[in-house]
Amino acid sequence: MTAPKKVLKHNGLELGLEFLPGEKRKPGFKTLTCAYGHIRLHKGEDFMALDCYVHPDVIANPNIEKDMWTIAQIIPQTGEIDETKIMIGFDNKEEAIAAYKSNIPAKYFGGIAPVSPSQLSLFHRNVQSLRPLSALSEVPLSLARKKSNNITPLDIY
Repeated sequence: MTAPKKVLKHNGLELGLEFLPGEKRKPGFKTLTCAYGHIRLHKGEDFMALDCYVHPDVIANPNIEKDMWTIAQIIPQTGEIDETKIMIGFDNKEEAIAAYKSNIPAKYFGGIAPVSPSQLSLFHRNVQSLRPLSALSEVPLSLARKKSNNITPLDIY
């Protein structure tokens, strides 16, 4: 993890922004259309920092109320969930998907579901037993993909 260049407070969450719009995370990567970082004090199901992409509007005005979305990033060869990405400040599902795909090759997109700040408390690092993303979605388990015995249902596209 890279040290944050900027820290924002948004919807009760502290966001550590490691890369800002217009930057590249690594040589050869796409130029970012939104900020990339992590939600501080939160860990994903892989027990690593919970990654997020943040809309430029939220950077300009952290107090605005905008929707958040959780994206399942998959391993293209297997379709298994690799990790979770949180999209912060996007008005709708289509905008969040477009922003994700403008920053990450589309083959890594595994599905999307809305998420609230209170639901993200499931990922707080002090929680003894993290619950799978299935707690965030009403999608039937038949649409789930598995990794490490975690069931993660999302809208699959």
